[in-house]
Amino acid sequence: MYPPSDIGSRALFGWSLSINRDGILAIGARAGDQGQGSVYMYEFDDDNTGLIELPKPVDNPVSSNSAINGGGNFGWSVAVDDRNTVYVGAPYQKPPNQQPPPAPQIRTGAIFIYAQQEDGSWVDPGTSFIFGTRGGDEYGFSVATDGRVVVIGAPGESTDEVQNAGMVHIVDISSGSEQPPLDAGENAVKDGRFGFSVALRNADGYLAVGEPNSSNLDSPGAIYLYKPNEAGLISYSFERRLESSETYDEFGYSVSFGGETLLVGKPNANIRSTVGAGTVIAYTIGTSANTDVADPRTPEETTTPSFSP
Repeated sequence: MYPPSDIGSRALFGWSLSINRDGILAIGARAGDQGQGSVYMYEFDDDNTGLIELPKPVDNPVSSNSAINGGGNFGWSVAVDDRNTVYVGAPYQKPPNQQPPPAPQIRTGAIFIYAQQEDGSWVDPGTSFIFGTRGGDEYGFSVATDGRVVVIGAPGESTDEVQNAGMVHIVDISSGSEQPPLDAGENAVKDGRFGFSVALRNADGYLAVGEPNSSNLDSPGAIYLYKPNEAGLISYSFERRLESSETYDEFGYSVSFGGETLLVGKPNANIRSTVGAGTVIAYTIGTSANTDVADPRTPEETTTPSFSP
């Protein structure tokens, strides 16, 4: 598909994507709107053969207080739930009412929230944005939702012990409450980028978090798997950690669920004699009652995985 005719040069249309089960599609253009960032919304036509452009969410609503290089990168990440609510990440955003931004507040980050109305427009439902707390957090670098919780990656956030190790925040959509953030625990390393990617499985809320720089010397990469507790989806328990056996793979750079299949990107992996060709590893993960991880498969070693809607 082609971007809208008014998109402008170097808008980076297609930087982020999300689609829900009703076919509502969000496409981020993190440098659109003269560098502030934009998100374009679409739905499939009645024949499911074409796309109809919907009114888009307003451009970065705090663009006048943007961070650096002209904008907060509104649209860096997007997620649409089945209630037609869209969550938009702007990881370079600074807190409002600070202009010019003091250096420590650069790349604080934010998530902006919009709900679709009957006329197809998108408005703030009353919880318009959630900001990070400190400069460099990059809150909103990644985002995922299953309609019950929204998971927000802040890969530049520091833990109490490790600088810029990365954290993941989990917010209950119905109540707005947040559990203590997740981090890499004893495996946390400086600049590890935990939370660089996140994915939720719609069926049961199973969570995967990518950390592509799991060793800040040689970047093999890792993913962390979490199971929602029986007490409620707002509470998660750590299941296991998987790490690449090869250096510089950046395993965990991207993650995505499709039914019981988890796909993990390794964009810098060497394949045969091709340096840095990249690959994708597929894992079969059972339901919450059976979370054993099957042997990893690359697409060339297996048939194409089947995905649940």
